[in-house]
Amino acid sequence: MFKENLNRRSVLMGTAGVAALGLVGLGGCDTTTTVQGIIDWLKTNCNYATNAQSVIQVILTVVSTINAAAGAAATVAVGVAEQVQKAICDAVQAKVAQLQAEHKLTLGASQECDVVVNGVKVVGTYTAK
Repeated sequence: MFKENLNRRSVLMGTAGVAALGLVGLGGCDTTTTVQGIIDWLKTNCNYATNAQSVIQVILTVVSTINAAAGAAATVAVGVAEQVQKAICDAVQAKVAQLQAEHKLTLGASQECDVVVNGVKVVGTYTAK
């Protein structure tokens, strides 16, 4: 009886281990992204195109180090990336609301739209849709 239960536990534990390895193999949760990933997110979710230099400068207001020499390929913790994306997108949305109120926004047209985030000027273009 003892040996039978021991074998059953071994099989169950082995199965659980294989399942866990399968989850790890699927990628699980990514812990980093790239500056280019942030730029792509801003373009897709905020209709805002900017450059790596501007994004890196904003990142440096959140964390003290980043491999700026890597440019758009520089890696960033996902939590930091989400903070930067939200900060830039919020600033862009506020600027767009101001431009709309002043009737200075043309639908379908790209327009220079520089914003300031954490004291950093972010240079970019907004496309009204």
